[in-house]
Amino acid sequence: MQHLFRLVIAAIVALTGFSAYAQHNNDKPAWASRGAASINRERSNDSYEMVVLNSHDVDRQKVLAERLEPLKMHVRTNCNARPEGLSVDSTAAGGTVVYTVQYYDKDNGARHTMQAVLVDDYCAYEDYESNDYAWELYQLYAVGRPDTAPQFDGFELTRAYNAKATAMSIIPGWGQIYKGQTTKGCVIIGLEAVSVAGIIVGEHKRSRMMDDAAAHPEVYDSWKGKANSWRNVRNVCIGVAAATYVYNLIDAATSRGARRVKVNRRAGEGIAIVPALCPDASGSGFGAGMALTYTF
Repeated sequence: MQHLFRLVIAAIVALTGFSAYAQHNNDKPAWASRGAASINRERSNDSYEMVVLNSHDVDRQKVLAERLEPLKMHVRTNCNARPEGLSVDSTAAGGTVVYTVQYYDKDNGARHTMQAVLVDDYCAYEDYESNDYAWELYQLYAVGRPDTAPQFDGFELTRAYNAKATAMSIIPGWGQIYKGQTTKGCVIIGLEAVSVAGIIVGEHKRSRMMDDAAAHPEVYDSWKGKANSWRNVRNVCIGVAAATYVYNLIDAATSRGARRVKVNRRAGEGIAIVPALCPDASGSGFGAGMALTYTF
């Protein structure tokens, strides 16, 4: 029993240590791994969309200095914009930096304006399948429709997850995977699977040894000793499986997951001050400003 207790404690210590390591290295946001589809489903309106834009370079300073290039490329690709004459200006509005993009249509030369808000970003030194390394900049934007005043929702960055992670952890490891802790979740699943396999094998071997002991009374003690050894293996695996499962439940409920974006949906009716496109002083275009809106 002391041997069993030591192994169970060792399993708990190993999982706790791995949890601390995984938490320290769990910096990549969930949207950078999964995309923006789930965030778009949480919007209160379709006057804007969430998009993930990427850029990379071996020089970190260069990729940061050219951080607006992916936004320009997005506009050129999705709005039929001419490369020449495309500009991006920024304005601080209510604690949020609003980017105003102005461009000319490739076909008819008409001038258009759109707004975008940088919600979150993340830069990391990535290893690619080609064994090349480079700095990858991930940016999450809320991009408004051209020539409209987008009704942006509120955005909040958090590492907390709802009770769904705890509920999913009924199946070991699933809660961790849902929270973006994929490696930790896979370790829990693997440890639980090995433990259950050990329980099955240990009990099968113990039962067979006891049958052999009953069939050969002249060497009963020898078979009984082997049966007891397999019983200990089974009991150790039961202890490890139980400890892993309890840890899995507690960890899914309390540990911080990958950084995610929580959308605070706009109220269905009321007055609000929001970023908006306003005519500039010359009257020839639009710029970023604030507008008083009534939603109903």
